Amino acid sequence: MSKRKMLFAVLVLLILFVGWIAWDTSPAMEKHNIPKAENLELRILYPEKPSAKVSYGSVITEVFRDLSANYTYHPYTVVGNLSALITPDLVKIKWSFLIMNRSQENTTIYILSPNFGNLSLVIKDQPVNLSKLSHYSLPYYEAKILFLNVSYPKDKPIQGVIEYETRTNLLLAYLLPLSRQFLGGFYFPQNYPHVIYFSQNFVFPISPVGILGLYSNGTLLVTFHSKYEVRSEYPLKVEYVNDKTTLRLDISKLRGSVYIYERGFFQEAEFTMNNTKVKVYAPKNTMLGFRELSNVTMEMIKSYTELLKIVPYSEINVIFYPDLPYGNGEEFEDFEERGVAIVGIQGSVGVADFLSTLGHEVAHVWFGSYTHLGKIEESLATYMTISLEDSTRLDSIEGDILTYFPIYGKPLAKSYEEGISNPDVRNSVRYYGGAFIFRSLQFVLGNEAFFNGLRELLRGCHGEECNLTDVQNVFEKVSGQDLDWFFKEWFYTPKVPDYEVRNLSVTQRDDKYFLTFEIVDVL
Repeated sequence: MSKRKMLFAVLVLLILFVGWIAWDTSPAMEKHNIPKAENLELRILYPEKPSAKVSYGSVITEVFRDLSANYTYHPYTVVGNLSALITPDLVKIKWSFLIMNRSQENTTIYILSPNFGNLSLVIKDQPVNLSKLSHYSLPYYEAKILFLNVSYPKDKPIQGVIEYETRTNLLLAYLLPLSRQFLGGFYFPQNYPHVIYFSQNFVFPISPVGILGLYSNGTLLVTFHSKYEVRSEYPLKVEYVNDKTTLRLDISKLRGSVYIYERGFFQEAEFTMNNTKVKVYAPKNTMLGFRELSNVTMEMIKSYTELLKIVPYSEINVIFYPDLPYGNGEEFEDFEERGVAIVGIQGSVGVADFLSTLGHEVAHVWFGSYTHLGKIEESLATYMTISLEDSTRLDSIEGDILTYFPIYGKPLAKSYEEGISNPDVRNSVRYYGGAFIFRSLQFVLGNEAFFNGLRELLRGCHGEECNLTDVQNVFEKVSGQDLDWFFKEWFYTPKVPDYEVRNLSVTQRDDKYFLTFEIVDVL
């Protein structure tokens, strides 16, 4: 899946982060009157001369990179309970936290706050004078990072409460994911308060730092003043009381995504296929034709079902999401065991703009949310997608593969184990290159054996982790062939299938026609 488009107009979040840094170069590294270690009273170490620095662009990334290094060197554990009250014109956040297992008596607390709204912090029953703290100003993001230095015996837990409130008109806000460990991102949708989205990379109402990675346990309680529907990749509790919706999440288990949308925001179509209920959702205000969206989705699921003869879920939801730029999407199995595909439509003018993404994410309902094949699933989902493509589109894809595969210069199997930063190379190798190699395997085995192999992967890799060796074993089992030569040549060397057909001829015998030709490997 492509990375989501990131920008920031108005920010509402706050992050608490604890780490230790040396005392010599940044606003947090200043001279303080440090108390003796045997004093058990927590001391807030206000700097003698608070400093203010301004960070622009990539400098912000460097700030978080420095924090990351210092946290790794001086780890700790945090338990945090966060509650948020959300209405169309108000956001109130309260975060109670406990910091434990610190490796140093002197600790630096980092507070990322918007430049608007009201922020307060109490630590060990002591109100913090935020105006006396040094800070980094992040003007591009309408935010700032405050540095709070405290001294307290390292074996003693530090308790605190941080509160934030704003009535700013909230329409659209992104915070760039500066560092996955520190700041995965903050997201406030354009359609607020109708649609809200949590995930590892884009989380409302607080960034993943508040609820992921550094936390051993804790809860997130969010209250909405209207009724919302939820599609979540992991278990959570949803309650409806007096037209209010309350979500209760265990933040130590937060993985993947949660989509929350107000009842009535989407229009909905429903149809049944092979005893599977399929629901299609699109915003009521979309300029795209809902009937066309529904028909295309239905035909796509029908085509995949005919190829694989298996529908993995009793219910599949396809949601055309208005705040995700087209070309982006994701899929997951939600906590009620539905297969869910999310397709971004922001900025699109027609179905053709995101048709390939739709095919890919719907294919992931089979090879993705239902199976556990790692990044091999990207090749298989792309194979399913190109099975619906016309020859003109395939010629273009083939050209990209032959262009970018040599740039990568490594076996396809390696792409399943590592990241590829260049999106053109990544798409041409792991996605389309892998898809074309599975397409070549189909040619070698024939349709019957090949699709039997795909069905066996669906059965065998559901609830079980599978790797490339398992894939090879499955296709060898269903075909009765030794495929070591194929996998060594195409998965474990930097080759890509590139053949020419020569000496093509057609002959007639009685009422039958026979096609003969030679296949030549041009590499």
